Formats: sequence, structure tokens, C-alpha cells
Amino acid sequence: MSSSTYSFRVIWSDDDNAFVATCPEFEGVSGLGETAAEALAEAEVALELMLETYAEERWPLPAPATLQEYSGQFRLRVPRSLHARLVEAAADEGVSLNTYALTLLAEGVGEARTVKQVRRCMDDLALHLRGDVFGGFFAGPNPGSAYVLPAPAGRLIAREGSATTGGYVWPS
Repeated sequence: MSSSTYSFRVIWSDDDNAFVATCPEFEGVSGLGETAAEALAEAEVALELMLETYAEERWPLPAPATLQEYSGQFRLRVPRSLHARLVEAAADEGVSLNTYALTLLAEGVGEARTVKQVRRCMDDLALHLRGDVFGGFFAGPNPGSAYVLPAPAGRLIAREGSATTGGYVWPS
């Protein structure tokens, strides 16, 4: 069987600060890259090596994954007390339990994505700041600006013209 019959999943990894491509049918087959395409190319090489090993050892190959069809329905068991609270909350909103639960799920997924994006931005900002250290202070992105961060003697660096008092102002 050729490697082209197997699937790959490419995602961003905050831990690796890179794209990671994995092959679900073969645990441990993965590749890293600065771009999704680079990660996929690395994973394809790793899969080819894995297939060679399987052939040499005469191990049976796993079946390739197939595209799943989803009905849009699933059953969820919850404690009776939670069920009662959800029914009450749905009634308060004037919607069905199904609509209320769907709204909560959608909001939760959206919030989780937003949190992940904010964390990625904060990590990028932290990397940027590490490169802009000057005299114990962290320079802001524009001349005459600084970030609010702990400073010597417990003082704060403040953006020039801000309402923060008792802090250092980054010189223009």
C-alpha cells in the first residue's frame, strides 16, 4: 500500500512553536515545520520510512482512515440536577432545551478558540519583548512607548501620557 492512501492532520503547536503533521493510522509518525506544507512533507518522509519498516518486518498495515459522515446528532447523558438546571435556564430564555444546549456548546467552542488565539498572541508578544530589553525595561513597539511590566523597586513602566502614577515613563 502506498503512503498516499493514508491521511494526515496538520495543526499548530504552541509548545513546539511550529506546525505539526501527524498520521492517525500510525502512532508516532509526525513532522514539524514552519509552514503547514513543510510539516506535511516531513510527516510524509516519516511515513515512507515507517512503511519500509512494516514491509521489512512483514507486519500487517493498518487500514487507511476513511472520511466520516456525521448526522449532526449525538446523545449526551448528564446528572439529573444538571438536566433540571438546563431546562430551567432554557425556559428562562424562552427557547427549547436543544436550542439552549446548542448555544452553550457553540459559545464554549468559540470561547476556547479565542482563548487559544489570545494565548498565541501573548506568547508572540513575550518573545518580542525578550528581544527588546533596555536597562531592565521593556520597550514598546513604537518610539516613546513601553509596556506595563514589573520594574525595579516595585515600580511600573507606564505608557507615556497614561493615568498611571508612581511609575517610570519611557523617555521619548
